[in-house]
Amino acid sequence: MPTAAARRKSITRPALALVAARRSANRRPPRPTTLPRYLTQDQVQRFRLAVQKGRSPRDVALFGLAYRYGLRAHEATLLELQDVDLHRRRIRIRRGKGGDTKEYPLTDDLVPVLRRYLAKRRERGPFLFTGRQSSNQQGLTVLRVQQLFKHYAKTAGLPQTVASHSLRHSCAVHALEAGFSLEYVADLLGHRSVRSTVIYARITTPAREQMLKNLSQSRFVVRWS
Repeated sequence: MPTAAARRKSITRPALALVAARRSANRRPPRPTTLPRYLTQDQVQRFRLAVQKGRSPRDVALFGLAYRYGLRAHEATLLELQDVDLHRRRIRIRRGKGGDTKEYPLTDDLVPVLRRYLAKRRERGPFLFTGRQSSNQQGLTVLRVQQLFKHYAKTAGLPQTVASHSLRHSCAVHALEAGFSLEYVADLLGHRSVRSTVIYARITTPAREQMLKNLSQSRFVVRWS
């Protein structure tokens, strides 16, 4: 004859199984990972021309640095005059979200852009990019950077869904398309771990691009045209 404890177990197990089944049924499936919204090379070119037509040396330098170094809007506002060394062609970037502060070479196309801007820059504190409300405590605001991006993106005829962060995504995707590995792109973006950069591999990797190119040229694969 079963003991009281055994009877309780025989009653409890089906009840627990039913509760677990209900929880499993009610649990929402994980959301699919959305791909970063980046700009194609043609779209970046149109954006660049729109910024240049705006005749603001500050904005040309601002968005040039944002694209080349994958800057978040916040990171662009943290740049100070002392972070730029045109003589040595170096720039120091303070990364957000726990990223490292690193020094990078200034690329040849950005040196004259920065020279033109610094020659006309008004003295409003230590920050590299300043606005009318800038002071010793604050340079150009994140909101203003985002507004400027939207203005030029609209002028360039880009989709309304793009934002200033799209330049950071574009930097990563274009670097991968140029043949650089995820490790190099992680360093460029200031990621402490390449795991943060893997999301861009869903869009493109040098190996995937080369594989499909080789497939299209292979005699073992049927051509479709």
